[in-house]
Amino acid sequence: MEVSVQNSEVAAHNSNKATLSNITTSQLQDLLATVMAAIQVKNTKQTAAFPTEVAKLTENLKAQFKQENDKIAASLAERFEASNTKQRKEFNAR
Repeated sequence: MEVSVQNSEVAAHNSNKATLSNITTSQLQDLLATVMAAIQVKNTKQTAAFPTEVAKLTENLKAQFKQENDKIAASLAERFEASNTKQRKEFNAR
């Protein structure tokens, strides 16, 4: 698509040079301003939601780490007890 500006009018042409539409530069400026405002609103919403999303993800990771740490601690305690019991039996056998 090709866009040209002549005498305060903007024309959009397709590859066959057929005019797709004619709008004034002020109409184009209004359209662009509207699009930019919509983008800014969306950006503001996303920016405002970012800390909340980060907090949720952080809490989720903390919970996952705690679960994994609890599993590892239980496993280590079990291994320690088994090893301790084995050594006690060997010591008592002497």
